Amino acid sequence: MAGVVLDSSALLAFINGEPGREKVAAMLPDAAMSAVNYAEVISKLVARGGSQSRVIELIKMADIKILEFDEAQAEMVGSLIDKTKSYGLSLGDRACLSLAARDSVRAVTTDKVWEKVGCATGIDVQVIR
Repeated sequence: MAGVVLDSSALLAFINGEPGREKVAAMLPDAAMSAVNYAEVISKLVARGGSQSRVIELIKMADIKILEFDEAQAEMVGSLIDKTKSYGLSLGDRACLSLAARDSVRAVTTDKVWEKVGCATGIDVQVIR
């Protein structure tokens, strides 16, 4: 089991050399990510002009555990909508949060609104910038 779950924004901060990069770098040996967030990262980097194979290679170099998105998580993602809809979270955001809740670990993001989400849901959240 991983010690932290990365949101796509956290991994993108690392890959793109954005503020918070060093915090994510320190977490990588113990990090996991939902397959949903993995798809988001690939999509965003390819949309910015990266080749899919190079993008996947970059992510694999970070050695993050990619965890399957299963039926139980899908149900939890759906149940989080009531507690999170006022914060404008996406399905990917809720996928990250549900994985962190399932594994009782911290969800790591760059999205400041998640501090309020953590209070509303009881999920441990760390905003890296």
